[in-house]
Amino acid sequence: MYEIVQRILDGFVGCLIPEVGEDLVTSSLGVAGGQQVLLRQMEQLWALRLDTVVEIGTREGVMAALLSRFARQVISLDLDEAPHVRHVLACVGARNVAHLPVERHAMCLLAERLTFDLAAIGPTDEADGSAWGFTHVKHCGRVFFRGYGASAEDPQVTRLVDGLKTGAMSRDEPFAWWTEDEFGILP
Repeated sequence: MYEIVQRILDGFVGCLIPEVGEDLVTSSLGVAGGQQVLLRQMEQLWALRLDTVVEIGTREGVMAALLSRFARQVISLDLDEAPHVRHVLACVGARNVAHLPVERHAMCLLAERLTFDLAAIGPTDEADGSAWGFTHVKHCGRVFFRGYGASAEDPQVTRLVDGLKTGAMSRDEPFAWWTEDEFGILP
């Protein structure tokens, strides 16, 4: 499994860097210090055999594009679509990503009615966006966080993860996982 995931990750990064730049890719994926942590996380995603992932905090679209390699479909819930998200998705051929720009008051209704296996949450442009998003997607039972830890540019995900009082946590900076209970599958 390691070799397959490594080839997927190498191909993805190799395709995207010439198009959008190394700085954007490494900061979006949290690979400035190397790919080993990201590789471990992607192996877990591969092992889960995901059908649908809902992502909150899409920003540049790099993580949504990568998640599309490990799930049948990715649904990006965001207030606005960044101007280069479509370009990033097109560069890597991510045709299974749907971006739904939703007003904040309607996002909770949409997220609660979607059926999905995993929620992925990253930093958002709003101060409480990650925490707000978590309350509306945690019903799926498993959440993958990016932007966690001391090296994170924005502390909102770290504050959220470190403040969670229920469920089980696994931390591997700059990522973290939450499951509904200690019997959930954690990486």
